Amino acid sequence: MNISQVMNPSTTFTIGITSTYLSTLTGGYLVLRDSSDLVKFNSIDNFFDTTANSTFITFCAPASQLHYCHIDTGDSSLECDYELYIESNDHKDSYFQSSDITEAFPGTNLYVVQNAIPPQLTQFTVSVHPQGPLVSIELDITIFGSGLKTLTLTYKSLQDGFEDDQSFIDYRTSNGLYYLEFLVKPDVHGTFYVITDLHIDDIQGNSLQLTTNQLQQQFGVSTFNVSKSSYPQFDNLFQYLQNNASQTLFSNQFNLWTYDIELYSYRFPILNAHSTLGSCASYYINSTSVQLYCNIPPNFGTYDSSITWVSESSYLEQNAEVSFLYENKDIVDPVITSIQFSVDSIDKLAPFYIELNYTFSTSGSYLKKVNPYIYGNPDVSVDQIQGNTNNLSSGVVSGYYLFDSSSKSLTAFTVYIEDSKDFENSIRIAGPPTTQRYVQSDMTLKAFYEETVFDFTNNSIVYLPFVVTTQTNAGNQLIFSQFEYSDIQHMLNSGTTNFYQVNGGLLNTSEINSVYSTWVQMTPISLAEHDIYAGDILLSYTYKTNSGDDDDYEDPIIYFSRNCFTIIPPSSQPTLVTSFIVTPSGPIDTTTTESVSINFQTKGTNVINAAISFLYTDDQTDIGIEPINCTIVQSYSYETLMMEYNCEIPVFNMPSTTLFYQLKLNIGGIPTTIFNAILQNSGYPSYIEINGPQDNGLVPQIQQFATSQTNGVLTVEYTLTNPSNFQFEVVDFIFFNRYVPWVFDTEIPNMVSIQQPQLNGSFTVDLCNIPGFTKSFQGNFGIYISIKSPIPGVNWQFPYEVLTALDPNQQQFESVTCDYSGPRLVSLGVFDPQPSYDTTSQGYNITLQFQITDDLSGFEYLSGQVRSNNSESYFWQDFSVSSSDIASGNINNGIYEINWYVPQYTNGQYVFEVSYLVDSVGNERPYTLQNCLLLSTGSLTIDVTSQVSNPNLPVIQSIASQFVGTNNNITVQIEGDVVEVELIIITDFGLNTNVYLQPIGGGLFSILYYPYNIISGQYYFNICLTSSSMTTHCYSFLDLYNFGLLNNLYLN
Repeated sequence: MNISQVMNPSTTFTIGITSTYLSTLTGGYLVLRDSSDLVKFNSIDNFFDTTANSTFITFCAPASQLHYCHIDTGDSSLECDYELYIESNDHKDSYFQSSDITEAFPGTNLYVVQNAIPPQLTQFTVSVHPQGPLVSIELDITIFGSGLKTLTLTYKSLQDGFEDDQSFIDYRTSNGLYYLEFLVKPDVHGTFYVITDLHIDDIQGNSLQLTTNQLQQQFGVSTFNVSKSSYPQFDNLFQYLQNNASQTLFSNQFNLWTYDIELYSYRFPILNAHSTLGSCASYYINSTSVQLYCNIPPNFGTYDSSITWVSESSYLEQNAEVSFLYENKDIVDPVITSIQFSVDSIDKLAPFYIELNYTFSTSGSYLKKVNPYIYGNPDVSVDQIQGNTNNLSSGVVSGYYLFDSSSKSLTAFTVYIEDSKDFENSIRIAGPPTTQRYVQSDMTLKAFYEETVFDFTNNSIVYLPFVVTTQTNAGNQLIFSQFEYSDIQHMLNSGTTNFYQVNGGLLNTSEINSVYSTWVQMTPISLAEHDIYAGDILLSYTYKTNSGDDDDYEDPIIYFSRNCFTIIPPSSQPTLVTSFIVTPSGPIDTTTTESVSINFQTKGTNVINAAISFLYTDDQTDIGIEPINCTIVQSYSYETLMMEYNCEIPVFNMPSTTLFYQLKLNIGGIPTTIFNAILQNSGYPSYIEINGPQDNGLVPQIQQFATSQTNGVLTVEYTLTNPSNFQFEVVDFIFFNRYVPWVFDTEIPNMVSIQQPQLNGSFTVDLCNIPGFTKSFQGNFGIYISIKSPIPGVNWQFPYEVLTALDPNQQQFESVTCDYSGPRLVSLGVFDPQPSYDTTSQGYNITLQFQITDDLSGFEYLSGQVRSNNSESYFWQDFSVSSSDIASGNINNGIYEINWYVPQYTNGQYVFEVSYLVDSVGNERPYTLQNCLLLSTGSLTIDVTSQVSNPNLPVIQSIASQFVGTNNNITVQIEGDVVEVELIIITDFGLNTNVYLQPIGGGLFSILYYPYNIISGQYYFNICLTSSSMTTHCYSFLDLYNFGLLNNLYLN
């Protein structure tokens, strides 16, 4: 195997075995001696070809799977030393060494050969941008092996000895050359730099290392000079004065600390001002004088803590840290006094949602979390406290958990509680007596496929489809699966397979035998981080079932294919920027210019998307502009190979600076950078000179702030003035949680934002409808204002205390009654059911009845399914109930009814189940079939018989697709009686993977299909036909292939 070629090689082993125990052979593996690098095979899949007296085992071994037999760098060849193990179910295993095999079969030695020539550098140029300290290194490198591994350049300042490394991180270039492009800081480290080392490694480990002298001798360059900026330099960025004398804060009160900060330039921001116990806001008196307000709430434990902030420029970072002791003398632990359960006992129940209500109390603190120590159950936080209260220290908190009695028990378990002091306590609970449901792990799984090639020749993304079949006699069903690149156990994006989910890939089931459709997805760079760009690889398959103890259950890994899978890389030609126009040109006055437009054209491979990123934005600070996504002006032409993009860069009010940029292109699925040096060398504009507003020392001022509350509606009136020269567009009103400053179990500030576009005015907001306004905000929140300045990193803020002093209401807010819980299903069933329904000569209308309650906003929507698990009458279809289906009562406590028609010739047992309920404000409550069975007042199942089979079951006659403009016109010719034709695209690009075709007459069904934002490529599909007699027949892509029918589309 030549491992230095671009395509990763493989070898196929075919091993003939004679044995009197052939029927007992189960599989085996080939492993390198003294290592764990192996290839597995088994007797279930297609590795074995067995006759009466012998068997032949065939399997593929990629070079990467064997880690290239661990050949050393510099060695040109090596014989692989391996061992072969054959396993049997009676433990009569066989073992062979490679020397045994080659002695018995001469000429079967396995060798790896590789390149031992190091990379060669044929071009090395260094350039400094004339408008600033942007350094570009251009290299032409010849690689004799399979590819470039690392490229690192080290440079050093001759002024202060500062040393830094720059590494090449892009896997591809647009013109075949390699680039390093970076900024230096002459104001910090000086203007003169020397390159001390250049290190280049190929994937085989061959190295080229050049010193300063070698670079100078071979290429005439080893140094570079840059110019300093014209801005004044400072030894410090700010000074501050603390206004609080005490260094101790107390847990029984809100603690306010303030600092007077003097900035040495208006361009120096105050960044990340905070404490681990609270939040801070920056109140600008003028452009360089700031008062920092830091609010530390009560109810934390005793801590040594601090308040910190930082400011930075392009040449200096300055940190401030003020330490303090936070003292809480309360040493009482939190307690749970009782627990209520939604069921009295659990007798071998299938998975269902159980509700636990915990009565708790804390002392000198508030509730942080409650956790029933049962694997997989989430913590319950302070936001799940029940009732209309802002009391966070005592009450009832509710948890709603998915419980599986096959792996969990509530007969006796431990519940942990933790408060905001970080005090913990636990209680041993006797819960509902649990008889565990035993699920035998007897499932066998097989994968079927047709395609083995990830071909990126004309595709920027590839989905390979698979059909997976399972067999179980004990209800051991598939709930998860995923493909992985087996060499490195790198998980690949894979289709969902779950027996219990509507979109779980299930095509048919009898509960014993099930058929699933799934896929594995790859892009050209999926494995680039592992140095595999092309060639042969092995895929393995890992899965979970609904059995086993989740605490120690390991996913089985299946090597299911005797063949290797192959990656064919893109055959992309060089893609060039053929036009690049910046409008307006010249220096940009940002007091009058809204945006700068960059329009460019490319020629070559399709550019799927594009963005522009900025390397340097400000001489005084490192805070930059986020990359700007570009829009397509002219789509890709397969005739001219050209396309056009436009990028709009917002610059209004941007401070004076110089913008350098690079283009970030996705060329045929491969991220590629058009470096600034390439733009320079092509004669295109490579920078934007910004002339922005000048600081007049002034900042926005607050003139008026007033709040008023009527029930849950809050009104805010405000007046701001802006005497500064810097304009802004948005005023953020930050609603922050005064008592619970951080989102549960995160370091994310617990706050929500309401944005207003005017300097003055008023707005009203329904507190209950603010996303993120959780239970713990009730009566415990405050408001401050934050305005994002055009000056990078600078936020003009008006702290809570400043606004409270202006507010006649003093920001005193009442608790409001918000709806945080989903509706509840009280009962359900078939109304007035018959023992069975004979549909031989007629159909029947049946009534489904649901009693539903909701505490506040009222019931809105129910989603459910009708399912038959008989393989001959397989059927799975959604149904829904809305608030308009009410038969009696009201939306807070009502009975809802819908009609379901059972057509003639229907035959089978059908089960109705509910998946979830939603109320009028979007709260959702999930259910399982077991929940429905616990709540049912009547039957959830109907038995339907027909003495006559449906004489007109649908059959696919033909499938066709053709482009109509940019749309795919998909047509399916059906013979027979069909109610629904569903096309299931094998992909994950969005919600349009399930496409329903419309009848156009004569048994023909059609749709014009065009998914937006799709990555061009070949996409396979399955088709499901629903008959008029409640059966669904799904044809997998393999079925369609075997029937000679179209089974894929090309989408772009």
